[in-house]
Amino acid sequence: MNFQRPPKSVLITGASSGIGEAAARLFAESNWRVWAGVRNEDDHFRLKQFKGIEPLMLDVRSEEQVELAIKQISDSHESCDLDVLVANAGIVKAGPIEFASIEDWREQFETNVFGVVRLLRASMPLMRRASDPRIIIIGSINSRIGMPLLGPYAASKHALSGLADSLRRELGSDGPRVSVIEPGAVDTPLWGKANEMAASMVASMSFEEMRRYGDVIGEQGRKLTKQKNQMCSPEVVARKIISCAVSSKPPAHVLVGKDARFAWAMHSVLPSRLFDRIIRARTKPN
Repeated sequence: MNFQRPPKSVLITGASSGIGEAAARLFAESNWRVWAGVRNEDDHFRLKQFKGIEPLMLDVRSEEQVELAIKQISDSHESCDLDVLVANAGIVKAGPIEFASIEDWREQFETNVFGVVRLLRASMPLMRRASDPRIIIIGSINSRIGMPLLGPYAASKHALSGLADSLRRELGSDGPRVSVIEPGAVDTPLWGKANEMAASMVASMSFEEMRRYGDVIGEQGRKLTKQKNQMCSPEVVARKIISCAVSSKPPAHVLVGKDARFAWAMHSVLPSRLFDRIIRARTKPN
């Protein structure tokens, strides 16, 4: 008697748009069973229309929702394993470190870092049942290089990089293999929201704050808009995610995008002071 192996399964957080949605579609097109974490009913209904995608209500800031999502996967059918976890959900808190509120810092880390930790803790028992499980964390070039006006976001991505390295070394050959995808600028709604937030921050700044940072923040917003057509697409990042999911030897860190590779090459060969001057020059108004 022939027994057909069930399709491999993947849980993707932050799947309502951008990289997460692109990855969910590509996995589904490759005949994976896709669990897509979303935060609102409209996205849940929309993704439900795609064959192979099973949306879950999943806010990574909620311990209860994370545990419930993992239980739903485990209870979905007999002997359901979780082959791949893609920790993609994230937010951007932009603005000068000097004036960013502690509340913004807490929200940044609550989503980008603690949300990943919750997922890892809840999903590890289920992943250990899979034959060759993978954990793929979506970082950023800011995992390596802290860019100005992105202090909270860069700090959270640095934290994820360190978390992934520690986890990989803890698990060794007995546990899921761990990769961090580190894109440069990606054309997703995330950056549009960051731009809107920066504009709102400028509008609420005091005279002293405006004197120090107003022009720089405004110029960065304009440059971000101009560079939109130079950003890589979410699909490019999604293909790297799938590559890590199926590779026999997935890399620990993967840079994605010409801008990310160029920035890291410069950072690797230039003295820190020179690299800092170049980055600062790029953030100043012309």
